[in-house]
Amino acid sequence: MDLFADRLKKIPPYLFMQLRDKIRQAEKKGVDLISLAIGDPVEPTPAYIVETLRSAALDPANHQYPTDEHKGMLVFRKAVARWYERKYGVTLNPETINIPRTNTKGCWSSGKRLRDGTKGSTG
Repeated sequence: MDLFADRLKKIPPYLFMQLRDKIRQAEKKGVDLISLAIGDPVEPTPAYIVETLRSAALDPANHQYPTDEHKGMLVFRKAVARWYERKYGVTLNPETINIPRTNTKGCWSSGKRLRDGTKGSTG
C-alpha cells in the first residue's frame, strides 16, 4: 500500500537533487568540477549570529505564541512591508498583510492532503 497520494507521484524530482546526483556521478568518474552551488555555505556561521540566535532562544519573551498569529506576527509583517518598500518601492500596510501560518490545523490538513481520498479538511 502506498502511503502518499497518487497525485504526488506526478511532481517532478527536485532539480537540485538531480544535479547533486549528476555531480556525484561525475566526481566518481574523476571529473574535475567547478561548483556553482545553489548557495550552500562553506564557512561556519559567524559566532555573533549564533550568539544572537542563542540569546533570542533563551529569552522567555520568545517562549509563547504571538497574540496575532492568525495573520502572522506583527513584527514579521512590519519587516515584510519594509522589505517590499526597499525592494520594490511599494508601500504595504502591515495591519492588512496576511501571512500564512503553520499551526496544528495546518499541519493536520497538509498531512491529510498527502493521502488519496481526502480533501484536507481541518474540521
